Amino acid sequence: MAIKDENDIVKDILSRVQAIMGSGFSGDVSVKLESQIRNDWGGDRHYIARGNSAVRDRNLTIIELCEKGGITVKQVSERFQMSERQIRRILKR
Repeated sequence: MAIKDENDIVKDILSRVQAIMGSGFSGDVSVKLESQIRNDWGGDRHYIARGNSAVRDRNLTIIELCEKGGITVKQVSERFQMSERQIRRILKR
């Protein structure tokens, strides 16, 4: 893989995948993937949200269950293995 450029998000992501996968992420795969990403996304300005989409999805499910599903905060906290305080904090947002 080419030398990492601190200002190049594609190279940064590819180097992270390489670090995690090791030899399972060969040079050929890396080159093909980089080419595809640059062809599809090159030249655009991108927004990368902070946080985790899985957490966001979980929170939306919690809100839906409490507000529309008729499930109590206590029941939701047990279902998601979270404290009632955490559930209430999510509902306030």
